[in-house]
Amino acid sequence: MQGNASEAQRYYHLALAETKSKSLTLIHIGISTFDNGYVEYAYNIFSTLLPEMDDDWDIGFAYLARCCYELKLKKEFKIYLQQAVEKKPRGEYFDAIRPLSRRYKPTRLSLY
Repeated sequence: MQGNASEAQRYYHLALAETKSKSLTLIHIGISTFDNGYVEYAYNIFSTLLPEMDDDWDIGFAYLARCCYELKLKKEFKIYLQQAVEKKPRGEYFDAIRPLSRRYKPTRLSLY
C-alpha cells in the first residue's frame, strides 16, 4: 500500500464487493495495511470489527494487540494480547505478537 495507497484502496473495495466473507476480508485488509506501515488504519479496522465478532472468532487479535503496542495504547495492548494468547490462532496471525514475547509476558499464560 505504501506509495500506492489509492491503488491499494481500489483493490480493497473490489475485494469487499466480491467476497462472500466480509469479516475475513476486512481482517486480511487490516493485516495488509499493518504490514505496509499503516498501523493506525489497521488499528481502526481491527478495533471496529473484532468487538462485534462471535466469541469463537480467533483471527486478528494478535494484529490488534500489535497495533496497540505500536501506537503506545498500553491498556488496550494488554487486553488484546491476553485475548490473542487465549485464542491462540495458528500461523501468521500469531506471529504478529511473537516479537513482543520477550518484552511482555502475560501473567497467567504462555505465548508458546
